Amino acid sequence: LCEDREKNLWCGTGAGLVLVRPSNVETVSPPDKWQDRPVLSVQPAPDGALWVGTEGAGLYRLQAGNWTNFDSAQGIHNPYIWSLAADSRGKIWAGTWGGGLFQQKEDMFGFAPGLENFLLPVPALLFVGDELWIGTPAGALRYQNGKLEKFSEFAGQPFGDVRAIAQDKSGALWFGTAGGGLVRWQDGKFRRFKKSNGLSSDFIECLHFADDGALWIGTFGGGLD
Repeated sequence: LCEDREKNLWCGTGAGLVLVRPSNVETVSPPDKWQDRPVLSVQPAPDGALWVGTEGAGLYRLQAGNWTNFDSAQGIHNPYIWSLAADSRGKIWAGTWGGGLFQQKEDMFGFAPGLENFLLPVPALLFVGDELWIGTPAGALRYQNGKLEKFSEFAGQPFGDVRAIAQDKSGALWFGTAGGGLVRWQDGKFRRFKKSNGLSSDFIECLHFADDGALWIGTFGGGLD
């Protein structure tokens, strides 16, 4: 046996050399195993809780080692939670697939004010200050104080089916769409980037800005850009 400077343990055995070290991956799962449903969205909250949205099993919260499931009894009237976001007060907002946008009220949820009849699918949510940007198949929406501003097209073309939203260090917003490529909104102007601009696919599922400012783009069928 030999322990190296990184605290790994090397073991000489009859079957060869074995390295023993801590795992970098931990599987997180509630006691009901998500009711055998897929996980769709994850959102850490400022109070240390981890919120997880599922495809058909509602919303879960992991806090101090305890799991809580939120469904229709707690005001989540659609169990297909495609997107999550935390506002400036640390409250969770949950976007569903055609069943409404919900706002946390302590240990209950209710429809977002003014959006009681809002039934568009919500695959993406992003708070920018007190503004909530909402991604939908009909384009992007900006929500504040119970009012919606719609961005359904620009340059004479449909905005696209928005599946992801991210903000860069300059404040520009980036929208990943399903079939319409990548859209940037900066200084009140929109610009579109597609395969002709270097993307491997016009179908974008997720966006992430690294600390160095690089934008990582997860595509459907085209790999990682």
